[in-house]
Amino acid sequence: MLKIVKMLVVTVIAGALMAGGVYANDAGRSCDDREKKHGEMFDKMTKELNLTADQQAKLKANKEANRAKMQTLREAMKANRAKFREAVKQPGATRASVEPLVTEMKALQGQMADQMVDGIFAAKEVLTPEQFEKMQSKMDEKMKEHKGKNGDWKHDKK
Repeated sequence: MLKIVKMLVVTVIAGALMAGGVYANDAGRSCDDREKKHGEMFDKMTKELNLTADQQAKLKANKEANRAKMQTLREAMKANRAKFREAVKQPGATRASVEPLVTEMKALQGQMADQMVDGIFAAKEVLTPEQFEKMQSKMDEKMKEHKGKNGDWKHDKK
């Protein structure tokens, strides 16, 4: 089970790498700052993986396509959550009355997960098996660094 969770976490990070720039609430950073940081991360990963110019171009194109789709899904999710919050506030709100909104949120979450997986496999098609393995290893390292800064992850607690 822990191996599956770990793989899912690595998948999420790789998806985030492929999705690029727009993240909600990045503590005081402007969108330009986030874009610059993600560009630097991409450049560093390019060097570490010894990507060819063709691989770089394909990954950038994949990243931009994935980013646009994810942004559309995030905006739809944000609008749906706002509708849900308003619906729940209504005096006569019942589980049945908000169920269509909950169903839509679940569908959007599923689409986001599918998009993330599509991004990972698009990268896997571009990279050699060795490059993909190295990328996963780097992602594991980043997760460990992130974990150390923010305490234990819930699934790692015993």
